[in-house]
Amino acid sequence: MINPIYRAILYLFLLQLSIVPLLAQNPYSNLKIAPPPQGGVYIGQYEWMPGHVDTLEMTIQRPTAWFSRQGAMDINSGGFPVFDPVAAENAWQNGKIVIVNAIEAITDPLESTVADFTVDKLLQGAYDTTLTRLAGEFRQFSKPMFFITAREPLGIGFDYMGGFGSAGDENLEWALVNNSGFAEFDPSGFPYSFLYTDLGDPTVSDGVERLVAAQRYYHYVFTELEGLKFLTFETMGYPAGFDSETITNKVDEYLFEIPGLDSLHTRRLMESSIDFENNYPGDDYVDWVSINFYTVDYYAEDWTGLEEDILFSTAYYLEKLEYNLNRIKNITSGKPVYFLEFGLPDGRKKDSPRAASRVDSVFQYLLANGDNYNVHGISFWSLNPFWFVKDNFPFDCLVRPGTAQGIKLREVVNANPDYFNSCVYLSDGSRIPNCNITGINDNPSNSLANFKLEQNYPNPFNPETTIAFELSKRSNIKLDVFDITGQQISSIYQGTLNAGSHSFSWQAGDIPSGVYLYRITDDANAQIRKMTLIR
Repeated sequence: MINPIYRAILYLFLLQLSIVPLLAQNPYSNLKIAPPPQGGVYIGQYEWMPGHVDTLEMTIQRPTAWFSRQGAMDINSGGFPVFDPVAAENAWQNGKIVIVNAIEAITDPLESTVADFTVDKLLQGAYDTTLTRLAGEFRQFSKPMFFITAREPLGIGFDYMGGFGSAGDENLEWALVNNSGFAEFDPSGFPYSFLYTDLGDPTVSDGVERLVAAQRYYHYVFTELEGLKFLTFETMGYPAGFDSETITNKVDEYLFEIPGLDSLHTRRLMESSIDFENNYPGDDYVDWVSINFYTVDYYAEDWTGLEEDILFSTAYYLEKLEYNLNRIKNITSGKPVYFLEFGLPDGRKKDSPRAASRVDSVFQYLLANGDNYNVHGISFWSLNPFWFVKDNFPFDCLVRPGTAQGIKLREVVNANPDYFNSCVYLSDGSRIPNCNITGINDNPSNSLANFKLEQNYPNPFNPETTIAFELSKRSNIKLDVFDITGQQISSIYQGTLNAGSHSFSWQAGDIPSGVYLYRITDDANAQIRKMTLIR
């Protein structure tokens, strides 16, 4: 293995010879994602299934600012990450920021795509070839992106975190059973040991220290050695619902499930593992703090063995959120905060007054307090069909147009248009190009778009209707039909049309009665109207 000092010198030499001139040709290569200068939040939406981004955009009648309809990361046959610069460029051209990763710092063999991965191997340089390849792929794009070291390693179960034991390949249960979990991680012998001088603390959980070390390693390799200054590093999605009650509940759970555990050691390890301060990689290695926040209830029908529903007030969750926002503000030096995952569901209900009430309460809290706590981004969760099942994650977080929570969210957005940002700003004060600042408007009389979308006729209809619109100039347009959940069900037309009046007939086929949405888009704007099919 090359001496790390020589390797660093070689990298810097190559940067001076070739990489820096290449990056200098790209005006975005030294910029990062910045908070909106006027305050408020960016809006993002996950798309686990096609149509989820469209669903939120139709709900709030404005574009989302980050994450995209097509992910920029994939894995190869060996399970290693691969970056798709074409997908990232498509997102950028549509005014959206993407999130990328290297090998996620997750030791859990059921979660990691790389066989026998450990953070210790990462720090020893075992995956440097992959990182060099990834850096080259990122460099082809060379525009601001979020970089995540691992997704919510303290999430449901948080069984491995960054790994326990002398080799970092054991889980939390092993550490509890063996009265371990401390003082077995010593990074002083790894390459670039200057990154870890404050780690190896015998009072801090080995699992979270390994996560911190992984973040610092990725930051150093990609930012310093590879010269990728456009990567915006965040903090892996710390759960904003954690507090002392969480610790007590997890301790009780482990003591019940594993007889004979040392209760004092169990509490000590849980407290150390959950503490945000221990999980924070440090200001030098973080651009944004990412947190996860859900307001969930537990319905007996969704959980085996649960005899009655367990419901929590919104105030209960907001108290936990405020506790953690205070901690984050005090520990970090004013880093911007965004919700990596954000969901306000009512179990599996798609249309719920209870969820609508939560939407109102949480956003009123953020409107009043968000800027004070540097909260500047929200990424709405949706639903992943692999997780959205009984006893796993029976929470439908997708906010749909026409539902109680969708109507309430749109009311909040319309009442506070300056707080919700669809355009991301960069660290030089500029705004990402190709951003749709006019929004998605279903009221043509107020639209700045190049077209005017008319109400379909007849309406209601069965089974055929006509959709008409006017173009003020020759335009490349799309005319599509969606169901009320935002799922596209028909593409009526896609192509270039001359200025003037146009109309298309649409046959509903065998789809059931209900309310449907039709949308026209060009390269910068969109308009939406509703129509009703009655069989």
